[in-house]
Amino acid sequence: MSELVKKLINEAGITESSGLGSSVYVVDFYLMNKFAELVAAHEREECAKECDDHSSIEGIAQFCAMAIRLRRKL
Repeated sequence: MSELVKKLINEAGITESSGLGSSVYVVDFYLMNKFAELVAAHEREECAKECDDHSSIEGIAQFCAMAIRLRRKL
């Protein structure tokens, strides 16, 4: 499991417990939804950063980055 996934699981409040010799994550619908929101937010920010890296005088890439970041409010 990647460090990013572990970080997002922790941020979502999903807990790990030991069971049957392996790790088991205790998740309810609310926590799963929170995890999905965190994953989506991370992906949006990564996409917006790509746009930031291609900024131009015309401002098209900057507009795209702003539009991507604003999607979190939908």
